[in-house]
Amino acid sequence: MKIRTLYDLEDELDSELAWRKKEMTLAINHFLSSKSDVSKQYNLRGALLLIYAHWEGYIKKASEAYLEYVISQRMTYDLLKSNFLAVGLANHVENAADIKGIKNKKNIIDFVLNDLSTTKFYGKSSEMVFAESNLNIEILEKICLSIGVDIKILSADKHWIDNRLLQFRNKAAHGDRIFSKEIDFKIEDLKSEIQALLDRYRNLISNAAVTKEYLK
Repeated sequence: MKIRTLYDLEDELDSELAWRKKEMTLAINHFLSSKSDVSKQYNLRGALLLIYAHWEGYIKKASEAYLEYVISQRMTYDLLKSNFLAVGLANHVENAADIKGIKNKKNIIDFVLNDLSTTKFYGKSSEMVFAESNLNIEILEKICLSIGVDIKILSADKHWIDNRLLQFRNKAAHGDRIFSKEIDFKIEDLKSEIQALLDRYRNLISNAAVTKEYLK
């Protein structure tokens, strides 16, 4: 889907979030309705993995949608915040990753000095979001920096992300046994906290687009 308007962006943000919330709720319901210890442990593992998958998946998709929207505005680099130059530079310099050669160094410098006012921001949004596995606060900060939004409203929830979601997701992903008594929180509370974080990220992206936060 091409994201050219604010309506397109809002629709993408909302539709992506809606189905993820439904799946998280289903996973929690399966866990809560488990009758035996075996099924409870199985469904707990599944719920943790699914909640994490939607945490990482939505952050990436929402970030890509925002970049797609900014790209669609067809603005030149001199009008945009510097993070867009940082993520888009490789699209304009041949073999930019090979920075050792003098030719490539010169191409980069010439581009920055001479072409920012005539070159529009473009590229593949999926290649501009540097999402990594184990999406903790540190990696989220990198993503927010790359798309030019402020993480402050999310960083206060480091404990839920790093010490709860990531800790037990990794145990589940690595095949360790997890028992309900090991967890110092209710799994339904974790789901609610992560959904609230995703709501905030959705609003962060939406507000950045509405207020044209991408401009210098």
